[in-house]
Amino acid sequence: MPLITRLMLQNFKKFPELDLRFTHDRNILVGDNESGKSTILLALDLVLSDSRHRVEALGVESLLSQSAVRQFQEGERRADQLPVLTADVFLSNGGDPDLNGRQNLAGINADGLRMRIAPMTEEYGQDIHNVLQQDPDNFPYEYYSVRFSTFSGGHFASFRRYLRHLLLDSARIDNEHAAQEYTRTVYSVNVPVADRYRLENSYRQQKMHFCTRHLSAINDTLETYQFGVRSGAKSGLEANLDITEDGISIRHRGKGRQCFIKTEFALQRHQQQGELHVLLLEEPENHLSHVSMKRLVNQLATERQTQVFIATHSSHISSRLDLRKAILLGSARPVLMNELSAETAAFFMKAPDNNVLEFALARRVLLVEGDAEFILIEAFYRRLYGRAPEEDGALLQS
Repeated sequence: MPLITRLMLQNFKKFPELDLRFTHDRNILVGDNESGKSTILLALDLVLSDSRHRVEALGVESLLSQSAVRQFQEGERRADQLPVLTADVFLSNGGDPDLNGRQNLAGINADGLRMRIAPMTEEYGQDIHNVLQQDPDNFPYEYYSVRFSTFSGGHFASFRRYLRHLLLDSARIDNEHAAQEYTRTVYSVNVPVADRYRLENSYRQQKMHFCTRHLSAINDTLETYQFGVRSGAKSGLEANLDITEDGISIRHRGKGRQCFIKTEFALQRHQQQGELHVLLLEEPENHLSHVSMKRLVNQLATERQTQVFIATHSSHISSRLDLRKAILLGSARPVLMNELSAETAAFFMKAPDNNVLEFALARRVLLVEGDAEFILIEAFYRRLYGRAPEEDGALLQS
């Protein structure tokens, strides 16, 4: 199956530059708030989706690195020096000539997909120049466009997916649009294109039959206007599909149960049909009880057919899924923990829950022996420094 082996970013949100290499099974992105975990998942999702509409909805202003914009504004402000956003997803070599080429940030011959957001200087060079001359604080975001391509330079369309993926964001788990997009994505992953066309046609015919059989009598009593049933993409089969458990829509389940069902359903369908290559999980621990989280971790730990990317704050998730798969974000450069010994990783998989992730991410740690010391040390710290340990980035552990 195709695998994501590497991600390179340039001027993407908080990352002026980023180069990450991934493992073939699980990749656990850990870090403090604003460390870039969600940004990495977003970059992967945007490139793999090939969705111009999604990029336009997010807005170039929110995606383009603000440090790159500031650097441009402080310089000569020439149109040919405008920053360019690039996101390159490297794939395992699969022998597809359409994917292979050297058009990537590494400049090497490889398989991969690229998203590039750049100013349209060839089409609107003079207009961009005028905008830059009129106001020294103005930046021409409106003159940027997005292009999706392979490393060979050829365009790739969303209907031809070189790699099928699914994003599950627990923060948007009860969002109506997000729920619909999830259902639509799972449907497209599990139902072949030919079957989707056939089912859509059958669904439209059934609506026409409904109009003929049940609305015609009512319409006969009307003169100028008549009732009909909507047609089109927004009222087609995919727009009305739902996923249920025991006859109850998952949209009517609790947030934690929704998260568990969606992850479980995605992985189960892949085990049966082998159509889902990559699963992106955004903080799956949100809304889950401790027992439910352990069940989810056990399922992820046994998954072998889907490459999983997880952004998390949870020590339980990171340690139980093998600390060697963790990527620590937030420092000057990402730190991979793949050099941990197998014995050390195995110990934390089996040991009682601890704060190993908090320990790794903390700037400084105060270790105390027991509960009494843990209670007293904060009072001592406040008396000595006049503030809580957390305000100095210090973590208390016993």
